[in-house]
Formats: sequence, C-alpha cells, structure tokens
Amino acid sequence: MTRTAYEIKLNDGTTVSLRLTLGGQINLKKRHKVENALAVFFTAMDDPEVCADLLTEALNYTGNTNTIQDGAELYDLLVDSGYADSDDFVPLLTSIACISGLLSEARKEALDKLANRLADTSELFNDEEETDAKN
Repeated sequence: MTRTAYEIKLNDGTTVSLRLTLGGQINLKKRHKVENALAVFFTAMDDPEVCADLLTEALNYTGNTNTIQDGAELYDLLVDSGYADSDDFVPLLTSIACISGLLSEARKEALDKLANRLADTSELFNDEEETDAKN
C-alpha cells in the first residue's frame, strides 16, 4: 500500500498526517509570490511564519483526519515535542515535500545532508565570532 501522507506522532500522543496537494501548492505559490512551491519549502526552513502557513496547508488535504488544522498550533506542538532549528524542521519539511511529490527520496536525503552541513558550518562561524568577541 502506498503512503499518501507523512505521519508524525507528537509527545502528547496526537498523530498528524501531512501532505501538500497540488491545490495547496498553488495556494502557497500565490500567497508567497514565488515561481514554484519548492521555493516556499526553502523559505519555510528558516521562517517560522512561512513554515506555519505551509503546515496549515499540509494539515488540510482532502480526506485528512487531523484534529489539528492550524499550522501555528502544530508548530508550537512540534516545539513542545522537542523540535528545534534546522536539525528537526528541515527533515520534516523535506519529508512533506517528498510525500507530496515535490522531491524524490534521493533529493530529500541530499537536502537533509546539505542542511546539516550548513548548520555545522554556521555553528563553526558562530563559535569563531564568539571567540573573537571575547578577545
């Protein structure tokens, strides 16, 4: 059986299913004035407001059984469940993009690895800046 949505279980026991339909992709493209839906995913990786908007669309696909319908509420529950920065949100977003047909599994994995490398590099530069500021 083919999966039709990406499912996650929150610490409070709630399970949510996420999928971005073509209609949802078009809505996001129009609202965020971008050329393609994937651009919204990239923006959502470091913009919580865009991430919440994307999550709202992904929660509300036809046939969903989600008790949560608002992306901002889900975002807060994800944080309460331990999600933080790109280490957790990038794989979540790329998983939604993959299940929704925007990314192949291979590209999803490549983007996740790239995001981890960028985060590691950013931390390296921040450590150097903190050391320079102390001197």
